[in-house]
Amino acid sequence: MTSLFARVLNGFDLHEVILSHVLDPLLMSTLCAVSKNWDGTCFHEGSWQGTMVDVPSWYKPLGLVAWNHFRSWKLAKLIVVRPWMFRYCGLLLDSSIRPWQWSTPRPVLHDIPMVTPSRIIPGLKNSLWRRCSHKWFRIGTPTPIHDIPLRLHIYERPAPDLCFGFANTKDVCELTAMMTNQYLGCGSLEREAELTEMDELQYYYCAIRCGNACVYLNSRMLFKAACPQLQGSVVIKFGMVDSTLLFAIGDLKFQTPLPAEGVCAAECYFPVLVIYGSGWPQDSVCLPFAEPLLCRKDGPQR
Repeated sequence: MTSLFARVLNGFDLHEVILSHVLDPLLMSTLCAVSKNWDGTCFHEGSWQGTMVDVPSWYKPLGLVAWNHFRSWKLAKLIVVRPWMFRYCGLLLDSSIRPWQWSTPRPVLHDIPMVTPSRIIPGLKNSLWRRCSHKWFRIGTPTPIHDIPLRLHIYERPAPDLCFGFANTKDVCELTAMMTNQYLGCGSLEREAELTEMDELQYYYCAIRCGNACVYLNSRMLFKAACPQLQGSVVIKFGMVDSTLLFAIGDLKFQTPLPAEGVCAAECYFPVLVIYGSGWPQDSVCLPFAEPLLCRKDGPQR
């Protein structure tokens, strides 16, 4: 029987809207088998708009499958970085995106112990942190500073105080010195290249504590705003565009202009996540699990 009413979002547009709610890399084989129309629509960029691409770490797409997957993810809301991305040349050579990961701590670094969260998540046993001066550090591989996203899984109540940003050093003693403005005795044992002056060190970060989000350049506060309590899975983004620092917690966005002397000069910057643990016994620390998300080299939206 023919309806007297006009259809809304008929045909191709309707299929894209439907798929944007259910599409997932692991469902591609099933959905593509529905019809020839869906076979093509599943690989259309619009079908991935607003989706969260989060597949298991064991997933290993190869060849044309991998190429079609990551080329279709341009409109996805977020993409969790997985090990296969660092083995696929097509993705690594792509000019618009870049995967990053947490670097593996060395066995000995300034006599700072490496620890694992007390609550071990299956399959995530290699989540190692570094501890220095009552702070717990995670440092990532170099990333474009336009857009550095991260997904935190926070299980403790209340959520721990933390800060997330990027720096042109991956030495935890130097990071601590920049946060406290006390440079006496800070080391540079892990630096790949020595900086001639300590004032060349730059650490841009947002500290989330006591219901506020405070943006800093080293120990200098640039901006302060109210921030909701973090709980569950939270997406955090940090970046710099046109001498402006951009920071987002979920849908909440902040931005602040940088002073002229505070604009990035170095080419190599590392993501840094810091958890303040001065109130916790060392043997009972339950650190949040942090997942790197795929960077977009064109920068975040203001």
